[in-house]
Amino acid sequence: MLTKTYTCQKCNKSFQSSKGYKTRTPKFCSRNCSNESKKIHKYCKLCGDEIITNGASKAKRIYCSKSCQSESRRGIKLSDKWCKALSEGRKNSDKCKGKNLYNWKGGVENRKRQNLNFYHSRRASGKLDQSYLKILFIIQKGKCFYCQKDISDYKAIEHLNPISKGGNNNWINLVYSCKSCNSKKKDSTFAEFAVKNHRPDWLNNMVQFQAKQILDYVNKKQENS
Repeated sequence: MLTKTYTCQKCNKSFQSSKGYKTRTPKFCSRNCSNESKKIHKYCKLCGDEIITNGASKAKRIYCSKSCQSESRRGIKLSDKWCKALSEGRKNSDKCKGKNLYNWKGGVENRKRQNLNFYHSRRASGKLDQSYLKILFIIQKGKCFYCQKDISDYKAIEHLNPISKGGNNNWINLVYSCKSCNSKKKDSTFAEFAVKNHRPDWLNNMVQFQAKQILDYVNKKQENS
């Protein structure tokens, strides 16, 4: 390949290169010279590392990276000018057009889902009895009510009759399930889910009654003592 002689813009030494052509002229003789040209001989205000830049806003840089810049503003309240600039930027963003205009938390669809969850939580009258839940987990031997998969790492409180269809937090309506079964059941009733999976034996599995009997026995024993 044809090589030509060029002058390094950093060290002013002559060097030969075959990478030059009409629209490109080699500027540096080595990678070290290239890296040195990106340094502005300023040091990060937060971590003290030397700032290396690609040429944009060289004189104004005071942090070596975006992470240092973000860390330096942690706990500091944004100024009114900054908040106004963020607001204008979001208004002009394509992600905030139409139904999502001026909404910073996911738009109309997300707000509908939040309102629905809040509505269901209010309808699920009664608090969850933590003592009952502990006994229920032991009765189920740490396995999913449906598929018998181990749920020691992740366990979901399953409403046999979903809250969206009139279920509540009463002990008779609660079991533990794995994440997969909880997602597959969605808003199906217990009977509908059992029929769909061809598992009539689930209907005879009354672990919640066993847990309630043990809880009542423990409570009576504590009262007598």
